[in-house]
Amino acid sequence: MTKTAEVFRENNRVNHPTFGAGTITQTGSQYTTIVFDDHGPKKFLTQLVRLERSDVPPREKPVRTAKAAISKTAK
Repeated sequence: MTKTAEVFRENNRVNHPTFGAGTITQTGSQYTTIVFDDHGPKKFLTQLVRLERSDVPPREKPVRTAKAAISKTAK
């Protein structure tokens, strides 16, 4: 069942037909912002976005160490 973003709150996990699984970071009367696992943050018009609830847990972010950051900037 597809619902509008108005029934969702921040930190809810959702599924979008194009971008897949993501986490809602901001909701408002005009815009809803979702950070998708594979596509990063996207902003939608709240009235138009179609979402489904998702049970897929968020991906764990890789832990960056200072050594890894230094070696990338040294190149």
